[in-house]
Amino acid sequence: MRGGEASSGPAKAKPALYSEDQTEAWRCEEVPSRSVLCPPLVQKLPDGLVHLPDATPKVMLALKAEGVVGEFALVVVGFARRGGRSVPEHRGVVCRQRDARHAHLELEFKLAEEASRKRLRQAAAGWRRVLGLLVKRRELRGRYLDGGKAKAGAGGAACRETPAMTMATAEVEEL
Repeated sequence: MRGGEASSGPAKAKPALYSEDQTEAWRCEEVPSRSVLCPPLVQKLPDGLVHLPDATPKVMLALKAEGVVGEFALVVVGFARRGGRSVPEHRGVVCRQRDARHAHLELEFKLAEEASRKRLRQAAAGWRRVLGLLVKRRELRGRYLDGGKAKAGAGGAACRETPAMTMATAEVEEL
């Protein structure tokens, strides 16, 4: 188009330019466990994967056997020399984020159940203690007091309720 003339040919299409906010991030559906699928050094894990630095392979195998976690891969963070050989150093595992969430929720649920069982055991032990004190109180009252009248003890002296017995009785009655 020069000087106001219309071009006779078709207009050239402009190339579509994209920025990071215009494209969707690549989501990894399978855990890369081979060097072919996973580059040796990555700046960031693909979306959908999470690194669990404290998880050990034995724990992950147990979770996999229970069906909580699907796939996982060991994280190689470097190599160490042992016995004249290079041996990979592992630190944690990589697994799918949804599997990690599910495993975390399972663990939280198990911990909450265990805490609940512990509280119930402590409460039952407390009640057994209270009932034991009540039984002991009844035995002592029956042995040493007869309807408010003091019995003669082995030495011939009258046994009376002592201040310590009164305090123990008051504590039990408060409960």
